[in-house]
Amino acid sequence: MRRPGEGRSNAVSVRFCPHPVSLRSTTFSLLGRRLDSRTNNFVRTDILRRIHTIRTVGQLRALCNHPMRSEIIELIALEPMTIAQVAKQVKESPNRVYYHVTELEKAKLIRVVKRVRKGNLIEKVYQAVAPWIRVDERLFQGGPRARGLFHESVQTILDSAASDLGKLDDEAPLGRAVLDHVLRTFNLMRLEQRDIAELSRRLKNLVTEFKKRERPELPKRAALTVVFYPHPAKAARERRRGPSR
Repeated sequence: MRRPGEGRSNAVSVRFCPHPVSLRSTTFSLLGRRLDSRTNNFVRTDILRRIHTIRTVGQLRALCNHPMRSEIIELIALEPMTIAQVAKQVKESPNRVYYHVTELEKAKLIRVVKRVRKGNLIEKVYQAVAPWIRVDERLFQGGPRARGLFHESVQTILDSAASDLGKLDDEAPLGRAVLDHVLRTFNLMRLEQRDIAELSRRLKNLVTEFKKRERPELPKRAALTVVFYPHPAKAARERRRGPSR
C-alpha cells in the first residue's frame, strides 16, 4: 500500500559484476609520467589535459553512436595504441575498429600521438585527448532535443555494459566466486524529494569512495553500471490524482 504524501516515482537500475581475470595491460600516473605495465618504461603524459569536457552535440553523438566507442576511449585514455592493438583488446576486426577510431578522431575526442613503421607500412598510434572525459550537463537541459541527447547517453552506458557482459564468457566461466558478488536489480520507488536527494548523494559518494581505492596495477576485476533518475512528469500526474487507496 502506498503511503499518503509519497509523490515521486524514481527508477534505479544497478548492475555490479566482478570480472574474471583479465589480461588487459594497465598504467598509472606518477608526476606527469606514465608507467607502461607491459614494458616498465615511463612515458610523459603531461601533453594531455587531465579532463576534457564535452560541450557540443557533435562530440556527444560521436561518443554515443556505438558502445564500442566508449570502450575505445577507455582503452586509450592513458595508454596509446594502434588500431591493431585496440582491435585485439575489444575482440573486433581492425576494419570495424578503424571506422570508429576515425569518427572519434574527427570529433576531436582522440588524436594521433605518433606514427610507427611496421614493415612497409606506417601505423598511427592514438590516444584520448584527456585521461578523463565528462559531459557538460547543460547539453541535457531544455526541450525534446536535450531529452533525446540524455536518452542517447544513457542508452550508450547500458549498451556498453551489455557488451562488456557478453565478453565475460570468453574470459572465464561464471563460478561461485563471481556469482556470490553479483548484484542485479531494477526498482521503481516512491520517495519524498529529500529521500531522492539523499539516495543520489549516497550513490555518488559510494562510487567515488571505491574509485579512490582502485589499484591501477591490477587487471579489471569488476564493473558497475548505475542509472538513477526521477520521474517528475509522472509524479505530477500522481499528485493530481491523490494518494492511492
